[in-house]
Amino acid sequence: MFLKITNNQKGVTLVEIIVALAILTIVLGLVFSIFGFGNRSFSRGNVQYAVQSEARLVSDYVQQNVRNATYLEVLSKDEAIEDMDEEDDSIFEYIIFDPIERRMVHWKMNGDDFSIYRSLGQSVASLSFLAQNETTLKIQVVDVDGEGQEGGLNIYSTSSEFALSNLSLDESEIKGGESYDVAIKFSTDPSELGFLSRLQDPDQQDPGTEATKVTEISGKQTQNKYEFTVTFSRDIKSVDQYPDGTSLAGFEPEDNFFTAEGEISNNTPYKVVVTDINNNTVTANIWRTGNNNWHYENL
Repeated sequence: MFLKITNNQKGVTLVEIIVALAILTIVLGLVFSIFGFGNRSFSRGNVQYAVQSEARLVSDYVQQNVRNATYLEVLSKDEAIEDMDEEDDSIFEYIIFDPIERRMVHWKMNGDDFSIYRSLGQSVASLSFLAQNETTLKIQVVDVDGEGQEGGLNIYSTSSEFALSNLSLDESEIKGGESYDVAIKFSTDPSELGFLSRLQDPDQQDPGTEATKVTEISGKQTQNKYEFTVTFSRDIKSVDQYPDGTSLAGFEPEDNFFTAEGEISNNTPYKVVVTDINNNTVTANIWRTGNNNWHYENL
């Protein structure tokens, strides 16, 4: 019997090993490149979101505090600081952009001096205000943070404009603001409205006038709503306009009063319009201060 011996010398050559390592290197390079790109995109997205959120937060904060202003003036930072040093009236507030600290600062009277009520922003590049027209304020916020593409900065700009309804109601206007500036002085106190400054005590009104007018307003709080009664010097035929957000709770034609209930914001003037028994239109502004202090002015 003969034993057959096989001599198999097949194996992996050095060239094959080098080719395999080269392919593996390319594949791993592509994988790490894709992973790195995704990681950078995610980080950049987070930074951009933070920048955009901060800019919107500043813009929304200004709108919420200024929307019901009864007085508003656009001025420079130096003018605002000088004004605060001289101002001793607690009804005024200031919002100023600090370019050194890169933040928005809201100042309010605290005792005899102004102090910081709120500050927002860690990367605000600019905050500016412009009187778009007599009663419309425009806000522009630019926020810069982090590193963007090619080592640049992430820059996000937002602008918004809104009408100051109390100024429109009073036929008043924004002071200054012909060009962009970094500070505003404002008040939400009703006494700053022109028609409120003309308010007279009902007992001192001319008794000889024949025009129908409001003579009394009273009200009370019921849960989260207010019920109020407006009384006139003459009987009325109809109630043509009453505050938004309220409904008539009591009225009969040829009564000299009507009662309404609903949501009444503090320090916000509302217009009421009725027709008296002589078919004359009677107009007045009413408003509430505090929990249950009611006021009116005949127009």
